[in-house]
Amino acid sequence: MEIEQKREEKILTPSTLAIGVARAGSDAPTLKADLAMKLLSYDFGGPPQSLIVPGDLHFMEAEALAALAGAPENLWKLEK
Repeated sequence: MEIEQKREEKILTPSTLAIGVARAGSDAPTLKADLAMKLLSYDFGGPPQSLIVPGDLHFMEAEALAALAGAPENLWKLEK
């Protein structure tokens, strides 16, 4: 977000959908999907961590993110 503020390329905005994954494959993984600005305050715990910025989602993908990663229920309205 800091680089985006400097470059102003509108690639990653506060309202961009993002998915945070921490400790994938472990006994205690964390998965959270939300707007980028909201993920900044989410506590993912210890590393390793990844940030995924998906492209356009199919409505079924948006529904899966809502069910599995706590994404906003109206996510499909945000996606094309």
